[in-house]
Amino acid sequence: RIPRACGSCAAPIRDTYYQVGEAIACERCRRRLEWDATHGSAIGRFLKATLLGALAAALGAGIYYAVRALTGYEFGLIAVVVGLFVGGAVRMGSGHRGGVPYQLLAMFLTYTSIVSTYIPEIVKGFREAEAADAAPAPATAGNVAAAGAATGESPAAAATPAPSMGPLLTVIMGVAVVAFAFAAPFLMGFENIIGLIIIGIGLFEAWKMNRKPDRTVTGPFRIESAP
Repeated sequence: RIPRACGSCAAPIRDTYYQVGEAIACERCRRRLEWDATHGSAIGRFLKATLLGALAAALGAGIYYAVRALTGYEFGLIAVVVGLFVGGAVRMGSGHRGGVPYQLLAMFLTYTSIVSTYIPEIVKGFREAEAADAAPAPATAGNVAAAGAATGESPAAAATPAPSMGPLLTVIMGVAVVAFAFAAPFLMGFENIIGLIIIGIGLFEAWKMNRKPDRTVTGPFRIESAP
């Protein structure tokens, strides 16, 4: 079969063409592909892919959480959409290069986007537990005076609430919240088996979109004129 157009720019093939992987490329696109493959900063591309992927992950998390908050239901299929969205952003940032580092990055950002929607509920649970533990006894005059006598403080000082947690405890609490969020899909047990499968599909889509393409160039090939 004689190729009629370039697979990249759709320019008509008139005399010669190149094979780039499984695609047909004209002379101009072949030169551009070779330039892209040999120029540019790998670190810069990875940082760009991280930035675009993180923005896509944040937007995906917002959509995921908004749907659950508005409907009261968790539609796991949105995880697949998030995987496609984040995977496409990482692929764009990498200049369509792909490879294992970009695949791992896309999977990590996709999973982070999904589990970050659990953080508000986890924080709420921690605060409710903390409030229940820190709830003081009714501040009657008798128990305030007794507390002051036991500690050697004045009744006014004994009635003063305990100070809030310090910076170190806040950091520890934040780490615990993130850890619970990342483990949440597995902590739900067998009831969430369908959810885990759907999350796995989303991660696979992000991985698949960032496979390294075959850019082996062969040619040039010449189109023979019809007799």
